[in-house]
Amino acid sequence: MPELPPPEGLDARLIEVALKLLETDGIEGLTLRRVAREAGVSHGAPLRHFAGISD
Repeated sequence: MPELPPPEGLDARLIEVALKLLETDGIEGLTLRRVAREAGVSHGAPLRHFAGISD
């Protein structure tokens, strides 16, 4: 099965969700799985767009 391109604006959406989680729950509440869940994408999607949580 061919790989589909990422939805337009997904990088920005992931960043937006991560910033919201930092604001509400602090660094302790920030995980890539949680960012993915809140953004409505698979748990592996953030790592496809960023090298890690430090990006």
